[in-house]
Amino acid sequence: YLRESANKRPQSYSVRLMLAHALIELPSANTDNLRQAIEHLTKITEQRHDNTFAWRLMGSAYGKLREEGNAAACLAEEAWVLENVDLAVMQAKKGKTATNPVLAKRSADILQQASQK
Repeated sequence: YLRESANKRPQSYSVRLMLAHALIELPSANTDNLRQAIEHLTKITEQRHDNTFAWRLMGSAYGKLREEGNAAACLAEEAWVLENVDLAVMQAKKGKTATNPVLAKRSADILQQASQK
């Protein structure tokens, strides 16, 4: 039902978030489900960069895919939004190795901004 709702209402932030969460938490979560969840969460974070739950879920999905650099970059974003600079810096250092170039750049940006504080 969530997939159907997401298809009918592609701009619905809440439905995308619930669908992504469900895809990640499925007992049989496979690579396709995790990639779909990441796609939905990417769209959410593009619209609402300050959504810490979306960053946390995306980090979890990347972690399940064993993409540690990408996972760390997402957790760095979450920590940065929560103003936990120490944790953000720690995760951003790992996130610089992200294979997703957008996440790697954001990790570098966090490190730069943190050094100016």
